[in-house]
Amino acid sequence: MMEIARKMVLSNDTAELRDLTETFYEHADSFMPEETHAALTEAEFEYQEGVNGLQVLISGTPVSFAVAVKQQLIRFI
Repeated sequence: MMEIARKMVLSNDTAELRDLTETFYEHADSFMPEETHAALTEAEFEYQEGVNGLQVLISGTPVSFAVAVKQQLIRFI
């Protein structure tokens, strides 16, 4: 994290910070399960807990939360 901050300050390079942010979002259901469920409910997404974690129903098909975020089927604003 220190290296990412240093690069951002010295060269105005935010690429690694964006990568870190994207990785966090992909696993937000693990870090903030209640907030993630609330956000999905508010956005009117259906979801269920699966054996491998949170599954978001996209057109009735369960998709893992990480894949749904990575493929931008759901997005954080």
